[in-house]
Amino acid sequence: MNDFMQEAVNHDKALNRAMVDQDLETLERMLNDDVTLVNHLGRRKGKEDILEFFRERRYELDSIDASLLWVHPMQERNAAVTSSDVTVHWRSGVLQKDRMVFNRVWEIREGQWRLVSASDIQILH
Repeated sequence: MNDFMQEAVNHDKALNRAMVDQDLETLERMLNDDVTLVNHLGRRKGKEDILEFFRERRYELDSIDASLLWVHPMQERNAAVTSSDVTVHWRSGVLQKDRMVFNRVWEIREGQWRLVSASDIQILH
């Protein structure tokens, strides 16, 4: 894996850590203003929706155990990272464990890596 691809992977891991830590400052910095997330239910969310979700602690992640599946440079300034993740989280007072696949597109904008689009798929047991 070259340095460019490793940087994309490192930012993907940092995003996971920020979500687990509920680190809104890091999330604000990493999410591009026009980011679009399509979740496993087909709902589209923008940057403010994502930040509000974590601000209100609607979903409290306990951990994200990521195993990298694929990293692909798309152009000279962006890369797609696909990972298979086991998330442990609290939902309605119950600790749950889900297997998810995250597809995220990272791009260097104004000298910083930013998440520009993402989707997730929940793998049912």
